[in-house]
Amino acid sequence: MWSVVGAACWNCELCGRLEQWATCHVDHIDEDRQNNDRANLRILCRGCNVKRGFTVESHAGKGQAGLIEFEGKRDTATGWARDPRVKVSGGAIRRRKAAGMSDFDALFAPKVTHNGNSRK
Repeated sequence: MWSVVGAACWNCELCGRLEQWATCHVDHIDEDRQNNDRANLRILCRGCNVKRGFTVESHAGKGQAGLIEFEGKRDTATGWARDPRVKVSGGAIRRRKAAGMSDFDALFAPKVTHNGNSRK
């Protein structure tokens, strides 16, 4: 990657965080560490590289919905609940994912109260 990227390094390809060679991770997209083809490598920050392997299935039974992705950003339900565009709590996002909703719908579907009324 050094020969492709150069001394300046690149931003994390998932979250856009400014990275340096001392802190970045070179990620193997297909998870095969022997496949060092340039198309299989990307620069990630530590957080994105650590979280990228988690899925809903890997957290089944632990009360967590895993990571949710929207517009190239992956975060937990709690993290997404802090986003000003999202109008539901982390718990609601986890319940929605457990019920089979898509990532987009789990984040942005209108709130529904206990008696079935829609809230904006």
